[in-house]
Amino acid sequence: MKELAAIPEEVKVRGTVVDTFLSAFGPYKARGTRILARIFGTDELGTGEEDLYPLHLYLKAMGDIQTQFGRDFMQRIGSYIFDKAVFPPGIESLVQAMEVINTAYYMNHTEAEGKIGGYHWERTGDRSGVMTIDCPYPCAFDLGVLASIAARFEPGARVTHDDSKDCRHSGAERCAYKVEW
Repeated sequence: MKELAAIPEEVKVRGTVVDTFLSAFGPYKARGTRILARIFGTDELGTGEEDLYPLHLYLKAMGDIQTQFGRDFMQRIGSYIFDKAVFPPGIESLVQAMEVINTAYYMNHTEAEGKIGGYHWERTGDRSGVMTIDCPYPCAFDLGVLASIAARFEPGARVTHDDSKDCRHSGAERCAYKVEW
């Protein structure tokens, strides 16, 4: 699935994921709130699990922000996911975290089964693996997600985009990220 691909309108994203977007703005959180509120057509934003927003509109906001502020800022947004979004309990290692990212992805979206791609982990060695992602989120966002999760469990971990493969940012259907620790 290409970066920022069209998504059926019934697919929703939880407010906890929206909160990651806002957290990246730091002291300028009000600016991020205004951007999202305008795109969502609301005066107030909820950032709880029960708050739901159309994913296609959230992706539009992400596209606008990536165009305005660049891929580094998009990576920063992704770095807040593990702190803000819903994840299964009991994760104690980098491998466990990588194995459940797809589960967490679907926990944070509704009406999404079979419509939004996913995160596909493959262990390639004792201290390495590859995450292949075919979801509509920006490539840079996913790099931030993976790097922050890996660093939480293995401070010396390294996550790199596999540039020998195609990239969603360039119109491909999937990206691959090497994870080493």
